[in-house]
Amino acid sequence: MLRHEGKVVCVIDVASDGAGACLMRAGKGVPHILFSKRALLSVETRTDEQARSGVMQLLETILKEMPHEHVPESVRVVVHAPWSRFHTASGNKTYPEEKVITKTLIDEAAREALQGIAEKDAEAGVMRIFLNGYPTGNPIGKRARELDAVVFGGTIEPGVRSGVEHVIGTYFPGRTPIFHTGARTLLSLVHERVPDMQRLVILSLRGATECMVVRHESETQYAKAPEGLATILQRIAPQGLPEETLSLITMAESDSCSTEACATIKDAVARIEPELVRAFGAMLTELANVRRVPNDMVLFAPKELAPWLSQLFTRIDFSQFTATTQPFRVTAITAADLENLVLLEKGVKADTPLAVASATVHMFETA
Repeated sequence: MLRHEGKVVCVIDVASDGAGACLMRAGKGVPHILFSKRALLSVETRTDEQARSGVMQLLETILKEMPHEHVPESVRVVVHAPWSRFHTASGNKTYPEEKVITKTLIDEAAREALQGIAEKDAEAGVMRIFLNGYPTGNPIGKRARELDAVVFGGTIEPGVRSGVEHVIGTYFPGRTPIFHTGARTLLSLVHERVPDMQRLVILSLRGATECMVVRHESETQYAKAPEGLATILQRIAPQGLPEETLSLITMAESDSCSTEACATIKDAVARIEPELVRAFGAMLTELANVRRVPNDMVLFAPKELAPWLSQLFTRIDFSQFTATTQPFRVTAITAADLENLVLLEKGVKADTPLAVASATVHMFETA
């Protein structure tokens, strides 16, 4: 077992297609994941209330299986669309002459910006500070004539929040969970992984698909589509188990499988592409009606679907929506891309959502 100092944090990831949780030791250096488990809902049509109830049952099952030797000191919960919403806003202060930047000046700009975010019951704060138009990591004490504060706010669907709080109260009594929106974790990770991208599209496919356009650290456009992991798996294999279908998709995509089952999966994937293109096209139309979107796209999706979706967004002509009328340039981020941000103890496996959640929660814990 790896030796690593720091407190143990329980990281929970919730979406309308299932739930995941891990135990992470957070401290100096790269965090270590001590335990990790994900469970998906079976493939069937559900109301939102039924999905919420099913996900809470999955979460209970996962927490039951957590090893007792690692007692979490804190609990962080990441909730994805359609059960969360994230917003950013900017506040600008221009001064007649250069000023020494103080915490008070930053707070004034941040308060002004936060007034533009109506929903911020789960999280709110300063995401980035710009001095004279340039992003600055440590602004206090520096001199500037112009100060911009990019702030964020997030909200969680009340039924999901109360359901998660009830489950956590049962298994970790006395621990008050801290909630984060999935979109904030993705944006924070993109800042860490691709800091030079100033204009980009972030697309995340989970229980639903949400798409953010980010320009200079701020979300400028947002849209979502009802298509997500559950609906895609239901279209591909209506009677199949989610994990088995995902495994078959991986084998079929890598051409390492010549069975009839893999051939059926390949045919099903090709058959549903036009439906996905229509759904994603409607989402991109909503974005482009405000302003054409950047060409760079960062894609977050289950590792089994990431290669196919990356090809879909580069192969299909979505150029009518982009600023340069050129195809998207897609960068897919999966758990394998985060090895320098999270380490796994021997025998532990973490999927992309839990790896992303753990990496960003560690940033929040040590900020």
